[in-house]
Amino acid sequence: MAPAPTAAKASAAGAKVIVASKLEHALELQLSKFSEVRVPDGRGGYFMEKQSRKVGKIYTINGTAYPIMPPEGYHERPQMQDGCALTFGIPKEFWDEWKTQYAGFPALESGLIFASEKGADVKAKAREKRDVKSDLSPMMPARPNEPIKDPRVDQPLKGFPLKVFGTRGPTDLDTAA
Repeated sequence: MAPAPTAAKASAAGAKVIVASKLEHALELQLSKFSEVRVPDGRGGYFMEKQSRKVGKIYTINGTAYPIMPPEGYHERPQMQDGCALTFGIPKEFWDEWKTQYAGFPALESGLIFASEKGADVKAKAREKRDVKSDLSPMMPARPNEPIKDPRVDQPLKGFPLKVFGTRGPTDLDTAA
């Protein structure tokens, strides 16, 4: 008879992380299974190529952008902390494996996506990254109807009317362990 799992193993298996993202768009995360396949080289021979195939459950990480007037049935506005969209309940085991498989992903390398089991840690890291920009954000004029001066474009663009909305109250990070 196999020994019963220890309390540490049982709690680690069900551990969840809070993922924070500075990206404006949502991101679907899924693990990959890698294999070597024979590919014809076009000259009668073959070469071996490493290919990946998506496997397992897909987890969607929230992005910071949200429509002003979302259509009916649209998902709820993500909770925010210092400019980061928060996604709760991602399994820690999945997150650790995904980070290993996609270690070269630019958003992960630059710290635009990060995670922790503790809300206080996510809050602190989000505060550190408050001024970090992803360079995918919309170009906004300083004032309505003024030309947009943005380093990403060669010439100023004509502005548009801008309406500023209020901020949300406290997030679940204030109560997360």
